Amino acid sequence: MQSEVFLSSQRGQSTRTIALRPCAATRFGTTLDQGHLLYFSLHDHPASNGLPQVFVRLDPAVKFNPASYRKLHNRPVFGCLGLMHHAKDTFIALITGCSKVGDVRYSESVYKIIAVKFFSLSGNTPDEDMIPVPFNPETDNETDPPSMMPHPCKELEKVLCNGAFFFSPQFDLTRSIQTRALKIHDQQSIQSNLNHDERFLWNKFMLKELLTFRSHLDEQECGELDSSGLLIHVIQGYVGCQPFRTATTHGQISVISRLSSKRAGTRYNTRGIDDNGNVANFVETETIISNSEWCFSYMQLRGSVPVFWEQQGLQLTSHKIQLSRGLETTKPAVRRHFEELIQQYEDVHILDLLGSKDQGEVTLSQEYRNQVEDLGPLVLQHLHMTRFDYHNQVKGGNFDQIVALMDQIRGDSERYGYFFHDLISNTIIQTQRGVFRTNCLDCLDR
Repeated sequence: MQSEVFLSSQRGQSTRTIALRPCAATRFGTTLDQGHLLYFSLHDHPASNGLPQVFVRLDPAVKFNPASYRKLHNRPVFGCLGLMHHAKDTFIALITGCSKVGDVRYSESVYKIIAVKFFSLSGNTPDEDMIPVPFNPETDNETDPPSMMPHPCKELEKVLCNGAFFFSPQFDLTRSIQTRALKIHDQQSIQSNLNHDERFLWNKFMLKELLTFRSHLDEQECGELDSSGLLIHVIQGYVGCQPFRTATTHGQISVISRLSSKRAGTRYNTRGIDDNGNVANFVETETIISNSEWCFSYMQLRGSVPVFWEQQGLQLTSHKIQLSRGLETTKPAVRRHFEELIQQYEDVHILDLLGSKDQGEVTLSQEYRNQVEDLGPLVLQHLHMTRFDYHNQVKGGNFDQIVALMDQIRGDSERYGYFFHDLISNTIIQTQRGVFRTNCLDCLDR
């Protein structure tokens, strides 16, 4: 997964060429003259949209001439997040620091991003955290030392290093184990095997040009690029891995929560659904238990109530729930939301945990039920809905009522099942055929 970063050092070049070469130690026995390098440089003319046009190429390592390059970064990097256009410059984003979270399965490691650096492809922006403010002849004196300002990508760097972004150089972390396994068993090509789930890919806007480049490679080149771990798919959310041991076996238990990038925003400011059927705070959580012989996986969902609603007000107590659209104008978005869930997960059981005492939550919950009941038989045959006033039922620490809820949903729980893969025979024993979609008000605590 580690790569070296090189910069072209030939004189007279108007733009820079940056090359990424996988470290020999990560290539499972290959030598430095094996494998491929990924090169980035700017075209002389901008693209039709006015942005700088990036030229990307994948060349065999035997063509690399070390005499024409120097190391741009003194330590190995851990993959490329993509390209970032800012003003008249273009930057390549590289992961310069990460920490290993654990192994989801054998040879499937997950890492947390802890450091990112943006390198200019034009050379017009210094590769430093603080850069000189452009000289203004009307206000600046040539004899004065230049003022300094943060690198233009500094704020994005801070976001990416906030501890909530994860990646794997060995597999596509945006997709569940079941989705990946079924693609492989369907004998899809390498091109389609590595399709990402756009809902959970947070660096899509940076990878767009590179994924287009990849789509034009032949199957062998795609395999070479993918196995190098140079292009990284990033999720935001949570990943935790812990080993376990019983009297008869030992292995790994992992939890992966993938936050959707489709309707991102902070609490109170981003609520409900949009016209495309995306909801705020939508998370797919996958629980994985595996050892050397088998792999178990179970998925569940949570997300904001999929109707148009908001909470206005500056104080906590004044955040009153308001429906912002009527029944008819909300229908198309709700239909899109559940049709996509059915396409992804087959059946959906809605667990509505909103309260029955707060009038705002009662209104919101009733609107939710009205919208679901109005979806029609083709959609409703894949949906069930259960309302459970969580705070009222477990008041005073009385969790006995949770047992009653489990009894109520047991039929669908058993029918949906879980994913189970026999690794010894490479046989998928069963798949999960439905999910529970849980919501409260914030989709955080209940």
